[in-house]
Amino acid sequence: MPDKKRFNLGREIVAAVIGLSILVATLYMLVRTFNFSAYSFGDEASASARAMLAAYARQKEMVLYGLSLLGTVTGYYLGRVPAERAAERAYGEAETAKKRRDAIAVAAQTLAQQSQQILEPRRTMLSERDTTPADRESIIELRAAIAAVQQELVN
Repeated sequence: MPDKKRFNLGREIVAAVIGLSILVATLYMLVRTFNFSAYSFGDEASASARAMLAAYARQKEMVLYGLSLLGTVTGYYLGRVPAERAAERAYGEAETAKKRRDAIAVAAQTLAQQSQQILEPRRTMLSERDTTPADRESIIELRAAIAAVQQELVN
């Protein structure tokens, strides 16, 4: 188990470093673009003004990409914790359901064995007494029903 914890810790550290790197780079680009937008480009007909406008347009595009990456990283971190909690809760509920299923199976097996012990002496009493043909059919049906119930409990 310590290896798994160490692996998870390493994974979290790498993800945090990548996320912080994207955050720092995006904030840097955002600040630079914001500061660049404050400049006056002068006469837009001049070559330097057109070059500055083109540079500003490229910076805006880069900020757009940076913000989309930042949104992805933020969404990952904000959605991961609730998802992990839900997965742990679901795993716990599944384990509880398995334990209950096993307990029910054991109880059903015990019930089937107890019913077998209770019914076996009565079967011999039923077969030994004098019965009419109608009683015999009822007894056969009763025995079949008892056997079906026992078989259902065992399976």
